[in-house]
Amino acid sequence: MGLRLKLLLPLLSCAVLMMVVTHLFFLPHMIAQEVADKRKTEQEHLNILGVSVKADLLSSDIAKVYLTLREAEGRPGWLGLLLTNETGKILYPISPTDLTIANQISHEIRYNGAVIATLGVGLDEDRIVEAVKAKYLSIEMAFLALIGTSILVTALLMHHFAIRPLDMLVNASEEIAKGQRDVTFPKAGRDEIGRLVDAYKTMVLELQNREESLKKEKQIKEDLLVQAQNSLHASEAAMMKNKAQWNMVSQIVNSSPIATYVMDKNHVVTHWNTAAERLTGASVMTMIGQTSVWKAFYKSERPVLADLIIDKAYDQIEHYYGASRLKGSADRNVWEAESHFDSLPSGPKTMKFYAAAIQNGDGEVIGAIQSIQDVTEERELQSKLEERVDERTHKLNMANKKLGDTIDLLKLTQDELIEAEKMSSLASLVGGVAHEVNTPLGVCITASTHQAECRQHLSQKITEQKLKKSDLDVFLDQCSKTEEILDLNLKRAADLIRSFKQVAVDQNSEEEREINLQTYMGEILTSLHPNIKKTQVEVVSNIPANIHFKTYPGALAQIITNLVMNSLIHAFPDQTGQITIEADFDGAVVYLLFSDNGVGMSGQTVRKIFEPFYTTKRNSGGSGLGMHIVYNLVTHKLKGSIKCISQPQKGSQFVISFKADVG
Repeated sequence: MGLRLKLLLPLLSCAVLMMVVTHLFFLPHMIAQEVADKRKTEQEHLNILGVSVKADLLSSDIAKVYLTLREAEGRPGWLGLLLTNETGKILYPISPTDLTIANQISHEIRYNGAVIATLGVGLDEDRIVEAVKAKYLSIEMAFLALIGTSILVTALLMHHFAIRPLDMLVNASEEIAKGQRDVTFPKAGRDEIGRLVDAYKTMVLELQNREESLKKEKQIKEDLLVQAQNSLHASEAAMMKNKAQWNMVSQIVNSSPIATYVMDKNHVVTHWNTAAERLTGASVMTMIGQTSVWKAFYKSERPVLADLIIDKAYDQIEHYYGASRLKGSADRNVWEAESHFDSLPSGPKTMKFYAAAIQNGDGEVIGAIQSIQDVTEERELQSKLEERVDERTHKLNMANKKLGDTIDLLKLTQDELIEAEKMSSLASLVGGVAHEVNTPLGVCITASTHQAECRQHLSQKITEQKLKKSDLDVFLDQCSKTEEILDLNLKRAADLIRSFKQVAVDQNSEEEREINLQTYMGEILTSLHPNIKKTQVEVVSNIPANIHFKTYPGALAQIITNLVMNSLIHAFPDQTGQITIEADFDGAVVYLLFSDNGVGMSGQTVRKIFEPFYTTKRNSGGSGLGMHIVYNLVTHKLKGSIKCISQPQKGSQFVISFKADVG
């Protein structure tokens, strides 16, 4: 098996495995999930359609039912729509041709707890499945194209950067093995292949040098040292190896543009290149053969990094250079350190040292090499950059703090405005109820005053002894009529006060309690009667009497109050029309449908109606918080959802749903 195939085979295997796993597990799961999501979405639309149809069924407006269902039949993905009554009789379509609908979902329409009709629709699940398969087929094709391209590019890169250089290196090795000396090596780069080529060239050069040296030494020793050849062979080989290593080190150091010097195992400087001379100011002549390298850098005697490596004093390296500026490995005998110098001939400088041990073939340390790099400008730039980063960070923190304070102030202001809007609504309710209660109480005061006058008149006749039976009969008749008037008006006032008290207490209470929706809706509308009676708008509540659940009545009262007041202000410019409130409860979710036959809203208004401070009556004193409060109460307090449906001149609908427990 070739190297190319060995490297590409894992990539091909992974691609095939991913395709198999996708077909066996991922694709069926996604198809099932898409179908389930589609059924859930269509069930929600069917529930909303059922709420809309319910009112028409209760009013026996079958024509409007047919019109609504005919418009809904055109929904994409619906294969058929079927409406049956409680006995199973088909109400729609009028002339059904096929009463069996595949993949059907249904919605029971209830009134007073009983099922009055069932609405069903068939879904085109085959089209959903085909759409999902087509989508994932295109993804798979794109994935295959990507994998194919990746494999091709990988193969080309492998050939260019690895296979071809290795082939050239193998050919060069074969030519050298045949005795050829003038061979062509691949171009050396900075990667692992390049390092291998450099090492191979060095090895070939070293072998050639050794071969030439051995030939010369052999010629001399054949005549002079024949008897001692066998005994000194091992020593001679070791000497030639060390000499070749030092020759190689000498070539590297002298030709390097980086300041570099070399010590032998006795700490004697054997090499000091011109770059080191320029950087430190110490000449080659004064440094070669010396053991006091520290004089080129420090004012007092101390070991340099190469000294510590030769002595293997690794525990002292951190002491002299500090852990924060030290990198290295005692196992590899390679170290990196950094120091700052104030008294160099070329001025203050920050320099980085790189030092490594030089070992012979047996692993014995025979010296050390150390290079020096001037990083003064780099450190100065780094310091300036850090100062700028700190300054910018400080400014950003200050700006973030100001922004946070502004956001907190805006949130506080918004909360205060919302609370003020709630109190304004409650104040308007108080004023209306007070005015409404004033009428029956005024009648009661008038009747009581009249009764007192009659009693005084009767007492005067008794005193004057002019009382007749007819006078007593008239007084008793007047007492009876007065009692009826007092009883009727006091009951009316009590009903108003009781409704207002319950709604007002709920709006200022956060407690959850059980309510009868029909009764509680009546109390809310009673408290709103003073505002409603100023217009010619009729408010109709079509809520079954058997809906009981546990909720936050204060939030519900605020929602209905804001919706009614919003319709009275915006939907009926001529102050005539009708508002209808309907509800349904399936034991877990409450559905409320609030609708009016007013002027409706534009698409822009529908999109922005729940945004804070958005109002079309800004010049008339509107705050734009009423519907925002409704949205927050439905979504946050009741954990439900609200949707607005409206078109110009076609009225408006608000569909509200929220979860509730049976008390």
